[in-house]
Amino acid sequence: MKTVTSILCLLILSSCATSPNKSQSTSPSQSGPIRLYQGPPLSKEKRVLLIAEKNDSNFTYFISVNKEKIKNRSLMSGPTEIELTPGDHSVQMRFIAKGKLAIPLQAFEKINFKAGKTYLIKSKFIFGEGSYITSAQNTRITVWIEETSSPKKLSLMTLNGFGRKVK
Repeated sequence: MKTVTSILCLLILSSCATSPNKSQSTSPSQSGPIRLYQGPPLSKEKRVLLIAEKNDSNFTYFISVNKEKIKNRSLMSGPTEIELTPGDHSVQMRFIAKGKLAIPLQAFEKINFKAGKTYLIKSKFIFGEGSYITSAQNTRITVWIEETSSPKKLSLMTLNGFGRKVK
């Protein structure tokens, strides 16, 4: 009887230890966008939603808005969806190319985001060839912001592997 009781206790304890704790999620966007404004939540018609697009090999996430850092515990993952109030905002991203590169990018110039709109941050990555320095100089990361209802690019930057703008 003691053996059966001991086994049951171990099973209960082990199931508690492996249960995920949703309040400690490492990716804030798993539970929805992060609200980056004070006050009560705004309706979809009154707020702005920004979403960083992901693919299998590379992605971006938000690291600051209007030069204010977004709290994050990891260099390799972060918020991919944020809510803002309408108006002029400058957004900074971190770019990740799995197994190759993880760098902060220069911030986008201020963009006037409209209420009720959703915007995508997209990227294209070309990895440079050569030694470390040459490779980073030859790497090209193009990032842009577009409204979901229009493929028009509102802001576009091309950067090298050091996160600096290139022509």
